Amino acid sequence: MKNLYLLKVSFCAFLMTLYPGASAQNSVLNPSFEFNYPETWPHYGEVEEWQGGSGVNQVDGPFHNGGTPVPDQARAAFIQGSASLDQEVFGFEPGASHWLQFYYDARACCGGTIDLVVSLDDVELDRINNVKSSTDGNPYKFRNIPFVPEFDAGVLTFQTIAAGDATLNLDAISFVVRGENEVPVMNPSFEASGEPFSPDGIISPANIAGWVGEGTYGVNIDGLGPFGDNGRTSESDFVGFISGVGSLTQTLDSLVVGNDYRLTFEYNARTGDNPQLTVMLGEEQVYQESVKPVGSENAYRTASISFTADDVQIPLSFQQTKDGDHTILLDAIRLEGEVGQSFLPVQIVPMALELAPSQTGEVTVTLPEAYLAIKGGQMTLTSPDPGIASFVGADENGTLTLDFEKGGENVKTVEIVGRFRGAVRMLINPPDGLELTN
Repeated sequence: MKNLYLLKVSFCAFLMTLYPGASAQNSVLNPSFEFNYPETWPHYGEVEEWQGGSGVNQVDGPFHNGGTPVPDQARAAFIQGSASLDQEVFGFEPGASHWLQFYYDARACCGGTIDLVVSLDDVELDRINNVKSSTDGNPYKFRNIPFVPEFDAGVLTFQTIAAGDATLNLDAISFVVRGENEVPVMNPSFEASGEPFSPDGIISPANIAGWVGEGTYGVNIDGLGPFGDNGRTSESDFVGFISGVGSLTQTLDSLVVGNDYRLTFEYNARTGDNPQLTVMLGEEQVYQESVKPVGSENAYRTASISFTADDVQIPLSFQQTKDGDHTILLDAIRLEGEVGQSFLPVQIVPMALELAPSQTGEVTVTLPEAYLAIKGGQMTLTSPDPGIASFVGADENGTLTLDFEKGGENVKTVEIVGRFRGAVRMLINPPDGLELTN
């Protein structure tokens, strides 16, 4: 009998409560699927504020891939088979450029394939064919879709087209008004969480969509939450906060090396607090201020930072660095400048092999030439069970490391040897800033 060897792609509720005076613009209801969780296994049921869909899973649910982190808070919706999930959303600015953002994944099970079609009022905005699965601790995929609405409201639809038994997972759905000459920032207005399940708005230690958080962090309704208790921002319903020493960080992508960019954001402090806001771009501190509350319903302060990109990807970190019980509030994060081309994904061919014991097979790894024109990179390929199949040249942990030099060859071939009967899913970690297909 031959061994079956699978190459695995690897990458490094909202029921909105309207308080008096709260705005309700640019809102998707229950965007993070935290509310009305169907408790009975396998958690089929109605998805609150949405029409259609199959149900909601937590990290231990049968339709959610084990080990894959939920992008925002604790839950994600799933659509099994060919079906749809839709909601009438409001708050568009007709004729203005918007971004629709969401996170998606496919269940790693059962041999089927699934496509995703996204539309607004039956007009297709995007299509993702054969959505791949994220497993072994790898994240959901992120999608940013520019569109220009004709009206101030419309029906947003996520439609799946399945072949065989397949399921799609969705989380953290939001939209925001942004211009064409702006680089995508994930969850820039902190709308993707909706109203957190926790009444104080604290999301930590769970994930908040788009950001890597440290310390205590979450979202509040603008001007009305226990942390965001004063001032008003220029955008939408929610603001992000960091309480105590902590940070919110994400990697800015699709920059053009040598080009100038302008980062702007709005900020404030909780009533009675005096936090210190520190902003980092990569390893460089680009902003620092001791922040006082704006008070009442006054506008948040706005900061503007100009910089020249020295890489196509730069980490952006907002930090509260003063000891003690101090809270910084953030919103309306924008990055103006030329949007560079996203790198093509890393190609792995073939994606699956069948090997007899002692039989050797080859796999070709191809990195985008545009990436190596800017910098080099390192990727690892690991067999979690070398007793079944292993990479030739791997270390004692079953890991083979490939080094790609800047300006060097972008194609490498590796060998795999079948050792014993069984099946093993290999783990492939591409260089920083790259993903594998879909």
